[in-house]
Order: sequence, then structure tokens, then C-alpha cells
Amino acid sequence: MLPDFSAIEIWPGPMEGVGKNGFVEAATKLQLTDRWMTPFIRLSQEVPSLNKLTKSISGYLDTGLPLTIQLMGNESDLLCKAAEMLLNLPSVTGINLNSGCPSSRVIKHNSGGGLLKN
Repeated sequence: MLPDFSAIEIWPGPMEGVGKNGFVEAATKLQLTDRWMTPFIRLSQEVPSLNKLTKSISGYLDTGLPLTIQLMGNESDLLCKAAEMLLNLPSVTGINLNSGCPSSRVIKHNSGGGLLKN
């Protein structure tokens, strides 16, 4: 017997380079997802302004679907400040901390999978 798929949320993982506004709009119109997770927003030295952050995720916000925003960085103050700003936006229901990216460049800077060492 198959499970009741109507009770299962479907949402794609973050897809850097693919999750552009046109893709997000088309997938939403075709009802291929119930929610979204953004590709990572990299925080290295400062938190961008709310306008800049909003512009970078506007395609996701425009869908009206629940949205989880993925952040990447290694400075807890920056991550917390960005999360606080973003959680006040409509449709934003969660923050995902990227702690699994295996890129050697990312790990070298103690982000992504590099966070797991500490």
C-alpha cells in the first residue's frame, strides 16, 4: 500500500545556480513544491542591508510559499543578525545553517562542512 502523499510536504533542497527567479516561478506555478529553501547566503564580514537581502531572495518571496533561508558563514554574530532580519519577512518560516558543504574552499574558511570541526 502506498503512503498518503497528500500529507507529505515536497520541497527541493537549495540549488545554487539553478534556483533563479524563472525556475522558482515556473516550479511554483506548476505546483511542484509546497515550500522553498534558498541557496546559501554567504556572510563573511558583514550582514547586507535588508533591501539587499530581500532583493537576493525576491523570487522566492514572490511565490508566497513558506520559505526557509539558508545561511553560510562562521561568525555567529553575523548569522544571528541576518536570521533576525530575515525571519521578519513575510513567508519566511525558518533558517537553515549550511554546515555540510564539502567544498575544500568553503571548509578552508571554516564554513559549511568546516563548521563540523569546531
